[in-house]
Amino acid sequence: MQIKQFPRGSPTTTDYLIFESDTATLSCLINELPTATTTSSSTWTIINDNYVAQSSEKIIASVSNITITLPENPSNQDIEIFNVADSGSLLINLNGKKFEGLDYTSGITLESRNYARILYLSSDLGWLQLPGSALTILSEYSTSGLVLWLEGGSLIDKSGNENNASAIGTSPTITSGLDSKNILRWDGTDNQELQIAPFLTSATEATIYVVFTNLANNNYNLIRTKNIDDYWRFSSNGNGYFGTFLSGRIDGYPSEMPLDGSHLISIHAKANNYEVLLDNVGKGVQDLAFDPGDRFRISTNEKNFNGDIALILVYQNWIDKNSSEHEEIIATIKANYPSLII
Repeated sequence: MQIKQFPRGSPTTTDYLIFESDTATLSCLINELPTATTTSSSTWTIINDNYVAQSSEKIIASVSNITITLPENPSNQDIEIFNVADSGSLLINLNGKKFEGLDYTSGITLESRNYARILYLSSDLGWLQLPGSALTILSEYSTSGLVLWLEGGSLIDKSGNENNASAIGTSPTITSGLDSKNILRWDGTDNQELQIAPFLTSATEATIYVVFTNLANNNYNLIRTKNIDDYWRFSSNGNGYFGTFLSGRIDGYPSEMPLDGSHLISIHAKANNYEVLLDNVGKGVQDLAFDPGDRFRISTNEKNFNGDIALILVYQNWIDKNSSEHEEIIATIKANYPSLII
């Protein structure tokens, strides 16, 4: 298709360039596009290597897999970033500042052919993402106290503590599941239990996060730390009979555990304070003491599980459900599994 009066040959400095992405369409004069090494007064800068952003700057990154570091002392600044690379993401280093009120030490990313505009508001809120932006949180979890991280359908502990899982009988199947991520799938038989050598024996408190999908199971158990007849859902009334991180199970707690669907469970346990959160909603604090147990079993054989486990995180410390650390973990889980209702 021919566009009327579309310029031919080499463009002049007064011709416009148009940039289009999934999230924005921008235009600018060609003479507003100096490189990062020029001294032009233009607000636009083209970069192809790691770069430290200046105040109120507009940046066009022509290559991916580089880092843009935000200003160290921002003050009511807004910065625009356009990743025009055909593939790959940019890493945006927050330089110690918050992003939408939370700390993300690993930074945030901007995928290829996407646009972002961010505004620094205050030390409490940090950088805010303005409408039309497409920034995402880098999918790494808080590592403070992290002692077990199983994800991606792997039995290898990604925390670096070598708390690797092994099968008792047949290993669950690795396949694609929730949000097209690799997961571990149990088929409902009684020979797919996983075990990990006890790794919390010296702990006095702990927190666990589990992302799972239940396929119409009336009763099941996902994590067992002691040889007690505990359930994460019991068929007779649909409630839990939890014993994870306890010396004995709690009959009928938590109430109304999922029969089906994808969910997030977190357990926060310390001395005289034990609570289960279902999809980030508290099910009531119990005056019970943390017990590290003598085992760590996943989907015990006598409680046949039919469904998927996408993620298990265990922290060797109690994480307050109202803390910024918990909010950061929840935000990262949500970023990795956007279909979860949390």
